[in-house]
Amino acid sequence: VPLSGDRAGTVVAEAPADINNYVELPPAAFGHGERGIVQRQRDVGATAIEYVDVEGRPTPLAEAVPPFFVADTELQLDSLGGRIESSAGVAWTIAVEAAPDRAHPFDGPSPPAPGSDGIGVYWTHIGPDLQPGVDFGEASMWVIALLAPDGSTTWWSIPDGWRVVASDIWGTLLAKQDGQQLKLALAEFVP
Repeated sequence: VPLSGDRAGTVVAEAPADINNYVELPPAAFGHGERGIVQRQRDVGATAIEYVDVEGRPTPLAEAVPPFFVADTELQLDSLGGRIESSAGVAWTIAVEAAPDRAHPFDGPSPPAPGSDGIGVYWTHIGPDLQPGVDFGEASMWVIALLAPDGSTTWWSIPDGWRVVASDIWGTLLAKQDGQQLKLALAEFVP
């Protein structure tokens, strides 16, 4: 749906799908790929819908194609350690030390995703469960692994109450619920 121009507000492309395949997915389950929006979880790498222009004609991504990141099964299941590989041929081994009573969110860990400037990001939580008597609990002490193109990793902590809700070629988006409002911020990774 274009947001501006002669066709603003009209559907120019659609890709019908069974909603049951996509409920209960964590943040960043979809992202930018070479030809369109791709799945980062479940059918990893499959194109969900191709990019189109305001007339509905196929069009390429205006920016450089981001690397695609894939986590091994171990990292996808418990988010405490495993291997991440990028389509650029770089790999990282992640080891996470977390509280033994950490929460296990209903939607599971998010897949690694691209960030701005060719980096990759992976996030998880390492703190204790803030609501231990509730199913799945409440995660605390969120951290982000910055996956550099040279194969190095730098860990960053996220301020209390904030968590990653999306990451792609334009950056890593954080959100925090404040009463009836949702505050948004772009993560800034400054050495």
